[in-house]
Amino acid sequence: MKKTFAFFFIASLFCISILPGCKKIFDYLDDNPTADYTDCQIKEISFPKGLKATVTYNKDGNPISVIYPYTDYDHPNFIFRYDNKKRLIESIQYYDNGTAENWSRYLYDSHGVIIADTTVKGVVVENGIAIPDENAELRVHRYVYDAQKRIVNVKVFWPRESETEFVEEPYEYDSNGNRQPDGSSMAYDDKMNIHRTHKVFMFIDRNYSRNNLTGVTTYNSKYLPTQYGTIGETFLEKNLSTAAVTYKCK
Repeated sequence: MKKTFAFFFIASLFCISILPGCKKIFDYLDDNPTADYTDCQIKEISFPKGLKATVTYNKDGNPISVIYPYTDYDHPNFIFRYDNKKRLIESIQYYDNGTAENWSRYLYDSHGVIIADTTVKGVVVENGIAIPDENAELRVHRYVYDAQKRIVNVKVFWPRESETEFVEEPYEYDSNGNRQPDGSSMAYDDKMNIHRTHKVFMFIDRNYSRNNLTGVTTYNSKYLPTQYGTIGETFLEKNLSTAAVTYKCK
């Protein structure tokens, strides 16, 4: 992949010539299109009207929960669980009323890549545990990756209705490594996308973009967004418009 975006703006040229760490980070993103940059962990995301998401990690640096003081359709709580190989094996999106929007369990191939999941919608969650319900909606997702190991298509099946019929959810990326809606051309900045702080966030949102949609107003010293304007990314179901992000960085 060509190393273009680090040299795209005069500001980037200035950054590279003055700050060696800047070029180091940008080179890392260029050389590792789907790798996570773990020098910074998301600590909190603050939204208008006092809404706040708190992100918690385990000792291995993997996110285990994203919790709000109250939930709604566009900001459920999240729980992530891992196996003894530190691989994501389960995620739960749930609401305050004890129901799960999605309860997903993941299947890996012999190379350690998630190739499918089973997702149940509408189950009851008690103490962070999803309780199976034979009448709940069941979906199966099968993942298709490109040469850069980014999800570029998801085939969605409803096995209780049909074993063969499915719908597709395609994802496209431009030459700068940023996701573009089909037939559209969204503008991005030249800094690091918030999803790049962990591979789980990239996977859950199917977003491996290197940069942020234009509109971020401030960044930290690692070139991650700290304040979004009126145009924001969607992060774990929630739009980040006007949100403020704090990180714990090395």
